[in-house]
Amino acid sequence: RKALPGHSVFPLEVGTARQVTVVIGARHLEFIEIKKGLKEKDRVIAETPHLFYDGEKVNSTLLKN
Repeated sequence: RKALPGHSVFPLEVGTARQVTVVIGARHLEFIEIKKGLKEKDRVIAETPHLFYDGEKVNSTLLKN
């Protein structure tokens, strides 16, 4: 839920944050279902995604799995 400040998220793609618009399904206090826009294994920026911009270089080795 923290990764979704609006209707988009930032999946990581080889060290680059790219903004992707998603389709939201069911909502829960801690989780939101993403129906469209991400693949199952996509990793997204969850901490402070509002501080990133589309195309920004990200050191993905520092991110949690």
